[in-house]
Parts: sequence; structure tokens; C-alpha cells
Amino acid sequence: MTLRKSRFLVVLSLAGWLLIGALVAHAQPLELGEEYEGYAVGGPRASAPPPPQAEQQSTLGFILLYLPNRLLDAIDIFRVDAGVGVSVGAVARVTRYGQVGYRSVSPFSLRAGLRGRKFPMFIEHSSEFGVGPGFLQSSDREVTPAEIGIGADAVLVGAYVGVSLDEAGDFLAGLVGFDPKGDDLQ
Repeated sequence: MTLRKSRFLVVLSLAGWLLIGALVAHAQPLELGEEYEGYAVGGPRASAPPPPQAEQQSTLGFILLYLPNRLLDAIDIFRVDAGVGVSVGAVARVTRYGQVGYRSVSPFSLRAGLRGRKFPMFIEHSSEFGVGPGFLQSSDREVTPAEIGIGADAVLVGAYVGVSLDEAGDFLAGLVGFDPKGDDLQ
């Protein structure tokens, strides 16, 4: 088997897992009105289905969504974007409490890149400046509490690179079945 075919099969299997995970994640029980109460399991005013069946469904969902959730958790770790627009300055972050810098954005900067699970493009309108806990960050950019990163803008172009340590912890905990951030697909 050639390297090209193996890559294709890996990508195809990952896409399949993501599709299955998305289908399971959006499978919600249908809620019926009062006029259908007589058709519920066990007759009128019946309780929910027995717990073992619900437990099996959640176990199956966990198994099917394990790989997609780990992939999404891995994506959440990295912050990389580049932008064009009138902006100048630089910023360095070592957690939310160790930020320093000044970036003036006027009127806007069109940014594109990897921002975790968020849409990969955004328009940044607001400036950021300060030192330490008093740092006023851009309202258009989401910074995680334990993010480490550096960015610079030189008049018409800019870039930012960062790593979110709390998202890395969420990824590692997810490997053994925990979800501290509560962001796994259900």
C-alpha cells in the first residue's frame, strides 16, 4: 500500500468517526405533548425508560464520540492567527495574569487562523494594552485563563501564536474519560 493510499484511508476513517459522532451528538429524544401520554412506555404518566438502557446509550455515545472529542480537544490547545488591517503593537501572554503589551487596532484587522473550535476568521475592532491583571484585552479575541502566547502587528500585517495550557489539561484528562472544561460532544 502506498503512502498516499494510507493517508487517504486515515483521513477517510477520521471523517467517518466525525460523522458518526455528529449524528450521535444530535440524536435527541422527541418530546411529545400531553395528548400522547397514553402511548408512553408503561401507560399513562409513565416514567422514563429504565436506566440500564439509558446507560447503554450514553456508553455507546461515549465510545462513538471519543475520537472526535479528543480531536476537538487537541484543536482547542493551539491559537494561531494572521491578520491584515491597520494595527500596530505587540503583546505577550503568560496566563491571563501575566499579560503585557500594547496593540492599537483602528479601524479593524481581519484575522484568520486556528482559534480552537471557533470559526477560523474574525474581525478585530478593539485595541488591547496594559500589564498583568490590569491588562485590558481585545473584546474580539478570546484568551483562555492559562494561555501562553505572543503577537505583533506592523501597520498592515500581524500575527499571533499561542498555546492554551488549560485546554492541554482538558485534552490529557479526556484521554482517560474526564472533561474538566465540559466541552465534549454529548
